[in-house]
Amino acid sequence: MLKKFFFALLILLISSGATVAQSSSADSRVEFDFRYWITDLNSKARVSSQVLDGTEFDVKDDLGLEDRNFPEFKFAGRLTKNHKLRFEYFQVDYSGDKSITRSIRFGGQDFNVSTRVVSDFDLKQLRAGYSWQFIGNERIRFGPLVEVRGVWLNATLVAPDDGISESRDFAVPVPAFGADLDAYPHEKVQVFASVAGTPDNRFGHLIDADFGVKVFPIKNVGVTTGYRFFDLKGKDDDDFATARIKGFTIGAAFRF
Repeated sequence: MLKKFFFALLILLISSGATVAQSSSADSRVEFDFRYWITDLNSKARVSSQVLDGTEFDVKDDLGLEDRNFPEFKFAGRLTKNHKLRFEYFQVDYSGDKSITRSIRFGGQDFNVSTRVVSDFDLKQLRAGYSWQFIGNERIRFGPLVEVRGVWLNATLVAPDDGISESRDFAVPVPAFGADLDAYPHEKVQVFASVAGTPDNRFGHLIDADFGVKVFPIKNVGVTTGYRFFDLKGKDDDDFATARIKGFTIGAAFRF
């Protein structure tokens, strides 16, 4: 429903020929967003040793990891009307505790059927970007986006009854490219959308799409809601870990 609303609103803004005064949302130079991400996780991994191939497994089906909701923090600062800097950080820890129903070889360690496995998957991202919104007018600004991201993914499996533990880290430095849109249909309303990514390479790939609406009932304080899709794959030769996270976001927005 939110996707249909966003695209309908965007078409209305672009097709309208009416001119309006620049809104207070468009005048803001600094914005802080504190959002809560209601997520649905899809993740797989395979980790081998130097002599033994690992087993590809699904972290939810095979290890019993459960979806978690977590906060994210975003900052945007306008240097000029068309030039914007963006920063973001989020961190999430997924955990599971399950007697597995099939054998998994992870990093040279064998976790056999019916073994109790306590698992932990940590994902962190630090993101810095620059967008040049040179296309548009007083109500729509659109342009290319260039980013540098640091993404860290850690996978740990422990069989406490057998004294077995194995861990693996994936660090993915990601230059990302995309597009950034801000629209101002009303002085108290801002519509935003961005998509960025990097094609598949020897380190993996990334796709990150984020869109939503901010409403400011008070001049500098508002609420924000939207939807985000994040798809990451980290690779190291034949080893890999994927994290596809999607879901609605809700939170508070502050502008100055």
